Amino acid sequence: MSEHVSRRTVLRTGAVGGMAAAFAGVLPAGLAHAGRDHLHLAHRGRSTYAVLAGSKDAPMVRRAARELVDYLNRVTGAAIPLVDEHTVRSGYHDLIVVGVDNPLVDKFGRIDRGRLGDDGFAVRVRGKDVLITGPGPLGTLHGAYWFAETQLGVHWYAENTETVPSTSTIDLDTDPLNRDYVPRFRFRQLHYGEAFSAENRHHLRLNGRRDMYDLPQPADLNVWSGYWPEDRPAFFRDLVTDKTLIQDGNIQFMNPDARSQATATVIRLINERIARGENASLGIIQWDANPWHPDPASKAFIDAHGGAGCAAMLDFVNDLARRVRKVIPAARLETEAYQWSIQPPTQMTVEDNVVITFCPIYANRGKPIMDDANADQRTYLLGWTMIARNVVLWDYQTMFSSYLMPFPQWYDGFESLRQVAKLPQVQGLFIQGVWNTRGGDMASMRTWVLSRLAWDPSLDVRRTVREYLDGYYGAAAEHVEAYLQTLWDSKEANGPLSEGSQYMSRIYALDVVRAADGHFAKAAAAVQGNQELLDRLAVARFQLDYVIFMRAPSYLEDLAKAGQTWDLDLVNRKARAKRALQLTGMSRYAEGGGDVGKIVDEYDVNPVPPGDITPPAAVAGLPADQWADFQESRILIAAPWMTSLATDLKASNHRALRMDPNDSQWGVQFWLDQLGDGNWRLFVSVRADAGTLAAGTPVADIGVYPPFGNNVVKSAGDLAGGGYHEIELPGTYSRDSQHVLYLQNLSKVPALWIDRVFAIKV
Repeated sequence: MSEHVSRRTVLRTGAVGGMAAAFAGVLPAGLAHAGRDHLHLAHRGRSTYAVLAGSKDAPMVRRAARELVDYLNRVTGAAIPLVDEHTVRSGYHDLIVVGVDNPLVDKFGRIDRGRLGDDGFAVRVRGKDVLITGPGPLGTLHGAYWFAETQLGVHWYAENTETVPSTSTIDLDTDPLNRDYVPRFRFRQLHYGEAFSAENRHHLRLNGRRDMYDLPQPADLNVWSGYWPEDRPAFFRDLVTDKTLIQDGNIQFMNPDARSQATATVIRLINERIARGENASLGIIQWDANPWHPDPASKAFIDAHGGAGCAAMLDFVNDLARRVRKVIPAARLETEAYQWSIQPPTQMTVEDNVVITFCPIYANRGKPIMDDANADQRTYLLGWTMIARNVVLWDYQTMFSSYLMPFPQWYDGFESLRQVAKLPQVQGLFIQGVWNTRGGDMASMRTWVLSRLAWDPSLDVRRTVREYLDGYYGAAAEHVEAYLQTLWDSKEANGPLSEGSQYMSRIYALDVVRAADGHFAKAAAAVQGNQELLDRLAVARFQLDYVIFMRAPSYLEDLAKAGQTWDLDLVNRKARAKRALQLTGMSRYAEGGGDVGKIVDEYDVNPVPPGDITPPAAVAGLPADQWADFQESRILIAAPWMTSLATDLKASNHRALRMDPNDSQWGVQFWLDQLGDGNWRLFVSVRADAGTLAAGTPVADIGVYPPFGNNVVKSAGDLAGGGYHEIELPGTYSRDSQHVLYLQNLSKVPALWIDRVFAIKV
């Protein structure tokens, strides 16, 4: 992925002494409150302190100390040195000790490292000396970043972006410096493009690395939590040598031979991990490319345990866990509750050395996981917490079919995390957003706020969001917050969020989008002259600009009908979108691909006014209220990797949807909830670049679903001539949010072109 933005430093003046801790700390047992004592860290650019890291400490600890020295000196203007136990000089009377394997650590008293988890940390003060230490290098690094952030005022609001204040005098309150800091969730990973770099993940105090183990990592940052055995998982079907035991991509879970073969494979794989210096664990996951139809023995076991599809699978994994532990006592396994295995079984428990990853892929992503709108997923999650001690939540917080869309469930996603935190069995979080590119909707805000809540879910969501907005957008913060609220309110009133409706959703009605865009206009005005902040606003505005371009003709039509005006400012809007794309390097339109640059290049800055569009031949002589026209701005691009908006001078408004061949995707969709009152006949204007295909070759499937079969198939001969053909669908239709008109390119025809959908009143 390309770089997000160039590295920059913002200097701000002002005192930072006594800044409140970002995450609540716990006073260690037996340690009295230090009261309101203060440490004089620097005075007028001079300091008596040195930072000490042990000569035998790990490379990650040495890095933590070096970075802390760098930030101390940049903030205060002092010349605080980095020393070790051999080079510390008497000229520096006071120390900030960073590390674990260091003889000076013992002077701070006993520290219960076992209660710090994988990457918690302890901070102590003895006299004027300060200690920052973790259970190992990872916690120590995160403790150093905590100190830089909460005590010095350094912030990392986005990848490759840091804010470093400038203040020559710093006095520190010792109370937050005598506490243990332990994250609520033992494992924390945010699967976002903006959180892929090791530097940014550690700045956010995240500790997971799934899907990142093959990426180059700085050696002194390549330490992560080993709690979740999900890195490099194996499929069930790959555990058996006898391939007749494979069933629909999975295996016959109750088969004794399958279990013995799988045991041998798992022991081998874990031993290979141990030999590479990795932990003794393995994730084992289902094949999800097709439904699983259980073999008779598995089906009988499923029926005996509440009909839960996972029952035979879980019994298999439990059995493996017991067998493997006899050979490798520290072995831990992981498997997923996902799709057909999401429902927990009855009369079963999960072995303590097995982690269950709960993956609510079918949840309503516009609502928190514990909301009534997700009652079934909530029931399943609670069920797993009743039978398993180790659960990781794999949450989904994006629209996989279009990364160019706003996804205004900001507050719902944050609240979902806080709700799950009340379940002690849920010890890990893997939150998947726009993961295989940078530039997703408000991605830096999401990663920053989620990382805070993953450590301390007691934080107030709105205050945490505003803290981010103030830090990243400066004087524009209140207007960006108003934008977030406007779209969130519309989502609440006009939702749900849907992969199907996307920019056609009522969430993005004219009045809503005009108000949201107005907030960004005020934001830009508030920081006029500050190009860095204007660039940040351009990136934040990118998704809303996409909606406006995709719906510009329909917005103009709505404005004309209402007798209103709104300058869509499309020329400047397109230039801003190009700038945002340059800044983020966004490389795909959706999870499955798609050329974002091509989409932006096709943004039309001069849409044909509604009154200048040529009517279809089929409506000749009809009054305007007896037919309805739905141009490409009201038709959904459902498969962006094969469908695009393009200039076409043969189309009624010189714009059309171009669909490449793909015999399994409905690349273009029109949802019938856009129809007016009454019953309607439906038509599609379509043409084909048929080339040399035989006249009888099927090239287009056009229908309304459900049910299957309500369709027409057109051949190359039917669509010959190079011009548009008005194709009528069988039957009549009324307004309905459950039915969709679809088009599918059936053959190797280079392209199908869709000009419009139109309807004639019956």
